[in-house]
Amino acid sequence: MPDLEDAVARIYAGEKASLRPIHDKVMQGVAKFGEVEIAPQQTYVSLRRKKEFAMIGPATDTRVEVGLVLTGVAGTGRLEAMPPGCMCSHVVKLSSVGDANAEVIGWLRAAFEAAG
Repeated sequence: MPDLEDAVARIYAGEKASLRPIHDKVMQGVAKFGEVEIAPQQTYVSLRRKKEFAMIGPATDTRVEVGLVLTGVAGTGRLEAMPPGCMCSHVVKLSSVGDANAEVIGWLRAAFEAAG
């Protein structure tokens, strides 16, 4: 899908290029869930099932953030709860490919399951 690839390349251009492997590692995990609509925006990628369940994108030049819609789930450690009214209920900050581990993929799967 060249349009998706071009959009993701623009999101991770320049100073943010070193973050692309983190994005790719997260997306490898998401690809195993089943049918996911991937909708690139200007600065992040939206992941949807029947509704949006996550977003992923560079938050700074050194960190990717995964926003999750996990209604009714308490924040714990890396799974930071966001204030009410935010687009996502939780955020996970990833600074290395190793941070995109099974725990993060598990939270994404829970959000995916809840969205459909």
